[in-house]
Amino acid sequence: MKHTEILKSHRDAISNICIEFNLNDETTYQMHKNGTIRLYDSFADCWYSIHESGYVRRYIRPPYSWQETPQGYQLNKTFTTSITTRFGSKTCKNRILATIDEQIVLLINAIVNYRVTTLARK
Repeated sequence: MKHTEILKSHRDAISNICIEFNLNDETTYQMHKNGTIRLYDSFADCWYSIHESGYVRRYIRPPYSWQETPQGYQLNKTFTTSITTRFGSKTCKNRILATIDEQIVLLINAIVNYRVTTLARK
């Protein structure tokens, strides 16, 4: 399900972000076809992805060498809802899907915040 189509103007803006933050665009042909953009941040050693479905994710290297798959984290804002059933109530966390313009802002904020966090750890 497409939330917002990534247009050429959005790709140009993301290219400018890549230049400004020294990111490498690692989007494969298949990712491009599926409406995904994947960027590698060598400073923080992580990847970011923007999806036409409205999600923004950060992938970091696993902490142990025997783990191969990077760990992915959602960067979208969330809200909680309470559901009451005959067995009791429970709380559910839901993601707010972002438009492409909101995703670009989320991406910039995520890069800056994670780099500050990474720099503080070094």
